[in-house]
Amino acid sequence: MASNMELGGYTFAANPSECTIIKSDKVIAFQPTYNSIFAFDWGKSYIGKEITMKWDYMSIEQFNDMDYLLEYYGYLAFDPHDDTDLTFSVWIKSFTGDYHLSHTVLENADDYRKNVELVLIIME
Repeated sequence: MASNMELGGYTFAANPSECTIIKSDKVIAFQPTYNSIFAFDWGKSYIGKEITMKWDYMSIEQFNDMDYLLEYYGYLAFDPHDDTDLTFSVWIKSFTGDYHLSHTVLENADDYRKNVELVLIIME
């Protein structure tokens, strides 16, 4: 990736350590008939694909900035800055993580979020 990913105008301070490969999936459904099965094939599409991103560690600032997008926005532009040169319209499905709190005298000296996971759904 050439530069950090962007979501809703926010440029990630740190890219995820893991991310679902962003490629179109075959959209197909099957319906049983009396003596066989019928396949409905709509070709390949990005729509409906879930993109999961994971961070082992994330700063509190980045977590709060990304959480703000979840709380106050619907459709967001997502630019993965990968080899596809595509930008997607997405919704945030979930955004979770764990606290890591320092035990030092200085407040927030070593505080961060860990095991952070962001799930996006491509809408169009």
